[in-house]
Amino acid sequence: MPTVSPSRLAFVTQVEHVAAELVVMDTHCQDEAVAAGLDAGGTKTFKALLSTLTASAASRFNGSGAAWVRVDGVSLAPTAAEFLAQGATAPLNVSSTGEYVRGRVWTGSTAIDVQTAGDDDNCIDWQDPNGFAKVGDATITSRMFTDDQASSQLCSTPARIYCLEE
Repeated sequence: MPTVSPSRLAFVTQVEHVAAELVVMDTHCQDEAVAAGLDAGGTKTFKALLSTLTASAASRFNGSGAAWVRVDGVSLAPTAAEFLAQGATAPLNVSSTGEYVRGRVWTGSTAIDVQTAGDDDNCIDWQDPNGFAKVGDATITSRMFTDDQASSQLCSTPARIYCLEE
């Protein structure tokens, strides 16, 4: 009988959201996970993978925990630490319901392990709907999956959110 390694779930939101406070973005992740049955027991916590002015997106998660897998079972990297330092080896392009999606995703920085460089990278720390923020592309792999190399996007324009189980 094969052994199953422990893992944590990751998905990109099915619904696009305008940029909002970090706690609101975290709530979008948790609500979508619950609605999709990913937290049926009510014991899991899902948070948005977003950088702030004082912290990288990677720093919001435990790099010594189990690795993340998409809801379709595909691993994002061999270990959690590798994912948080080097990015995804498979695109994080699967929604909470298992749908494959494309498009822009709120990130707030150029790389998963980099904190926001300035106010125009993250809607002034996710507080200003009239600001701008970096966005990633759900189909990209590597450390740069958080930056699609396009100009920043207006915070009032909807985009998806990367969500990781804590």
